[in-house]
Amino acid sequence: MKTERLFETPLTEEQQANSILNQREFREGSTVLKSYPRRLVFELTNRCNFQCIMCGREAVNFRVNDLPVDVVTAFEPFYSKTEEVTLHGWGEGTLHPKLPRIL
Repeated sequence: MKTERLFETPLTEEQQANSILNQREFREGSTVLKSYPRRLVFELTNRCNFQCIMCGREAVNFRVNDLPVDVVTAFEPFYSKTEEVTLHGWGEGTLHPKLPRIL
């Protein structure tokens, strides 16, 4: 399973320290955290090149949106401490017009 393999991947010292802190804060019930998120998920876009009949994207009020690049770059301080960054969502992430800049 993907998640099991993810946690078999060796962590950097920074990631390990953040993970330990995050788990401790969780056990203690902290409501204000000093740790960074262990995972980040960005829905880069809701653009899609499929037209699945069951998809709600065909609703009259559906609007195509792309996550602004500055939102992704605002999280740069998190990346060295985060164990996983996922770029997916309702749409096909590779259709984001500024994907090369994001990567």
